[in-house]
Amino acid sequence: MRLFLPALVLMAVWSGGAAAADNWTKFRSDADGFSIEFPYTPTTQEPLPLVVGDVTIATRSYALDLDKQAYLVSVSALSNRLFVSNPMVFLDSLVKEQTAGAEVETNSPVEIDGNPGRDVVFTTAEGELVYAREIYAAGTLYQIVVRDKAKDHRAAKADAARFLKSFRLGAASQKDAKQTARSPQD
Repeated sequence: MRLFLPALVLMAVWSGGAAAADNWTKFRSDADGFSIEFPYTPTTQEPLPLVVGDVTIATRSYALDLDKQAYLVSVSALSNRLFVSNPMVFLDSLVKEQTAGAEVETNSPVEIDGNPGRDVVFTTAEGELVYAREIYAAGTLYQIVVRDKAKDHRAAKADAARFLKSFRLGAASQKDAKQTARSPQD
């Protein structure tokens, strides 16, 4: 299976616009077991099942598209048929696919609530600066992304740091994710 499917989902789920201001609020998804601060309330897109061969990836996204920045949390529940024996190798492959053709500024390992992840900052071929945090937790891939669409790329740096650092996994949801990861999928 090609590991770039979640990257394609990221590009497809950005939603409508809003005006920028300092209206940061804590957003919580009990369904996906996380909390994060968004500058405004995001739009939720229900799970989109992607099927490749015998592997199913169901992805729900929470997106907010402003004039100069776009914010996204993408949660992909990986089927049991996609066995990830080494999460860091999986995340490294995912980041490699996401940053193909981009100028990578930062690509470093990170641990979030005891789960492996990668922090990546890169400039796309279109000139957008992207801040991303990829986390693998018990069969679920969390992708937290800020796209800085401004030409000077100064506006989003502090906001991107705030957004990425505010992401938290819930203890109950991690337990549920582990149970889901062990149960057979249809």
